[in-house]
Amino acid sequence: MSAHSRLAVWPMLKKLFNWNDEQARDYMGTLELPLSLPKAAILGFVSSEPARFRAAGVEPKVLLLADHGFDDYAYLLAVGKATLDTRRSALRAFVKATFEGCRRYLGSNYLKAHELIGKENQDLTAPMMDEARLQLLNNRILGSADQKDLARMLPERWKKMMEAARTTGAYGELAHWQDHVDFNLAD
Repeated sequence: MSAHSRLAVWPMLKKLFNWNDEQARDYMGTLELPLSLPKAAILGFVSSEPARFRAAGVEPKVLLLADHGFDDYAYLLAVGKATLDTRRSALRAFVKATFEGCRRYLGSNYLKAHELIGKENQDLTAPMMDEARLQLLNNRILGSADQKDLARMLPERWKKMMEAARTTGAYGELAHWQDHVDFNLAD
């Protein structure tokens, strides 16, 4: 698993499945180790790793962490208070543009995005990008089908996430976390 996953996800997995630190290994993106160990599991992205296993001739069993109570955000926009105070309008514009990009990507007009992604990531083929997009849609990775919660940070979800972090020991006691999160950058 990645360094971020070891910090943010591993404590929950240990508690949920009664695993221990001796079972954890770094995942560097190669399939040799998990393919050589029948009981191995990798912590990866549903948008890419399952397709890589299928291409190697193995049908993976995919477990979504969200189905087991892990309700964290994969990526966040993190800025300091001074930046938030002085550049709020630029941050709001960035969030709005990101939201619009996600909305369009999940809609029917996504081929231009694949073209741009392919130019910058020449190892990604059109079928790989199609599969990744399909997984984002099928698993509601970016939000619900009606897109009302698309790319949204929700106070209720943060509350659950902080409670899970506290009970698993991922981050220890996080008092006053609400003082460090701004839910008002999205329209």
